[in-house]
Parts: sequence; structure tokens; C-alpha cells
Amino acid sequence: MDEIDRRIIRRLQWPNSDTEFSFSDFAVSRSTGVSVQTVRKRIARMVENGILKGNYLMPMPSLFGLSSGTLVCSYSKEVAERPWDYLNAVPALSSVHTAQTPPMAIMEVMPRIGEEKATVREVESLGVRVESQLWHYHEPVQLSRRECLVLSRLMENHRMSLRELSERTGISTKSVSRIMRGLISRNCFTIEVAIDSRAVDHGTLFILQATVMPGRASQVITRVASKLGDRMMGFRYLSDDTILFLAWAENTMRVMEAGRFVESMREVALSITVRDFQTTVRYPDTLMEALKGVAEKN
Repeated sequence: MDEIDRRIIRRLQWPNSDTEFSFSDFAVSRSTGVSVQTVRKRIARMVENGILKGNYLMPMPSLFGLSSGTLVCSYSKEVAERPWDYLNAVPALSSVHTAQTPPMAIMEVMPRIGEEKATVREVESLGVRVESQLWHYHEPVQLSRRECLVLSRLMENHRMSLRELSERTGISTKSVSRIMRGLISRNCFTIEVAIDSRAVDHGTLFILQATVMPGRASQVITRVASKLGDRMMGFRYLSDDTILFLAWAENTMRVMEAGRFVESMREVALSITVRDFQTTVRYPDTLMEALKGVAEKN
């Protein structure tokens, strides 16, 4: 991976301006300063080489009657050899960040509301110990029929251009742009990008989880992105006030510097630091079942 690869991955996760509400290859090209052909070749190469292992648009769970939780887990050496083979059996699993030293995982799950305890029991039945758990309950957001249609098409391929999205939905390009703006402003989804940390040039990937004061998330993201520059691989919301930053550093000292910077911000309480992880992402079975139910109603 080089600087261009890192810029492309970071831009795949989120629009970097208030005017470009698109995740298409054309938008990535404009933001990163390389041609569309280069963007597509780079993404294809990273997928082929196993660097980019997943790229999903993940809707807000409360849109479909689901809660979301973060489970910090430890497990035996047997599980540590093939953690995904074990954890993939959990229907509510949306992503997992695994670390070898010490053997641990940060699991993100989306069970149906009321089935949180059952999900924890299901995880522990696999020989995994849940050390701590944090559940996020969002205010329900009602989507219109057209918003549901746009969101479902984005889940199929969020790298479509606005024109392609318009053709797939039968909605005008202007209206699609307005719908996208509304979905993004209400944090109706995040973009999940899974990267093989071993592909990063002789450095380490790490996670910084920050809990921010109400209404300060965008300012925190801007400042952290400015500080880390091309070292920041992306971020995702765990809740309205909790942000997970994924970044690259040359060595452990750089990791600690980044942690101290985030921790020094008045708006932030640093929660967890994890080094040298592997990330795997998928659409949870619970989400796909709920999405199917919404589609049938509409």
C-alpha cells in the first residue's frame, strides 16, 4: 500500500466535503486527485491482493427494529487460530476486529431489540468470553418509501454514481442527491471497510475509540483527520456520541502520540486502544431478514 491507496480507502468510507454526497468512483477520483481508471484499478488490485477484504454500506440498526452492541471478548488459543470460523456463526454479527496479542476481539452485533442477552449467550456458547458489552439504542428514524428504495440500492452497490442510482430507483438525480444528503445528515448509515493490516508497510493498524460530547462529533472527526493526515484509514460511528477511528502508524510511539492527541481534546474521553488487528465485515443475517420485511411492506 502507498499514499494513494490509503487516500482511496479513506475516501471510500465517507464524503470529505459538504457538497459531494456520493461514494462513486467518480467522487473518489475527484477527492483523491487521481483518474477514475486509476481508482478502479487500485481498488481491484487491493481486492485481488487481499488488502481490501470488504466494503459495505451498513444502515443504522434502529431503522429496522434492531439494536447495536459492541462486545469486547477474549478466547482460547484454539479459537484464536481461526476466530472468524467461530464468530461467523453468530447471526447478528456485523463486523469483528481481532487481535492476536493478547487474543481478543471487538465484535459489533445487531440483534433484534430484546434479544441482546440471547446474543451474548450465543457468543459465549462458542467458547468466547464476553469481557464487557456496550449497547447502543438510537431514536427510531422513519424513512419514506423513496428513502428505503435508495438505501436498499446503495446496499447493493454504494459505489454507483448519482446518475446510476437515479436509473436504478426511477427517481430524478436531483431528488436522489437530496435524499442522500438527508440520509447522511441523520447518520442513517456508515461505510464499513475491512483491511488486512499485514499489508500496511511495516507499521501497525490501530483502533482509537472516542466518546464525544453531544454535538461535537463532526469537529472531533475533522481535527483527528487533520492531525493524522494520510495515516487515518477511516472512521465509523458506534453511536451518536461514540466514534471508532482506524489509523496506521509507523511504530508504537506514533500510536501513543495519536492516543494522547485524541485524549487531550476537551470534547473527547478516550475509551479503548487496540493494536495490530484484523477486521472482517459482513451484513448480519438479522439485518437482511429485517430489510426483506420492509421491502415486502413497501
